[in-house]
Amino acid sequence: MSMGGNIWTERFTMAFRIVTFIVITAIISGCRYANTRVENDAPGTCKAIYADADYISYRTSEWLDNEDAVHGIDHVEVWTVSQRTGKRLKAEDIIPASRRTQVLDGMQKAITVKLDGNLLRPVFLTDNCCIAADGVHFVFNEYVIAPFLEGVVEAVVGQDGKISVSQYGNTPKFAE
Repeated sequence: MSMGGNIWTERFTMAFRIVTFIVITAIISGCRYANTRVENDAPGTCKAIYADADYISYRTSEWLDNEDAVHGIDHVEVWTVSQRTGKRLKAEDIIPASRRTQVLDGMQKAITVKLDGNLLRPVFLTDNCCIAADGVHFVFNEYVIAPFLEGVVEAVVGQDGKISVSQYGNTPKFAE
């Protein structure tokens, strides 16, 4: 097997361990089930969504059904790992200090408009972020910045600085 094959095997193993930890933690903390899914993938999968010579980014999506709560919640986790160091990057590693205020202000405005002002708290540079082909994705799960009804909120800061916002989830707002 080539060196490249070993590196990808190690990264997949690391991602699988992280997802397994998330699922076990959810079950132990009282969830009846944790269904980890990404775009109709089989439960328990973690999907690599972007890779280049410098970075590899992952995404998991799960539905946590807590029997002690009124309803379950969608939970999406994204992250980027440096190919050079193996370090999981945080928002401060991805967005330079000189651009943070501009990015944060732009995200606050774009998300406020998209959610028609229905926020629980101000937007912040969450470490639930990743690098992708279309820019940097910041994912806010239900109740992090907005009520359950707003679902998962994802802001993408493009290479050109433009910010797009999308919402999705299993909330009544998205029921057909």
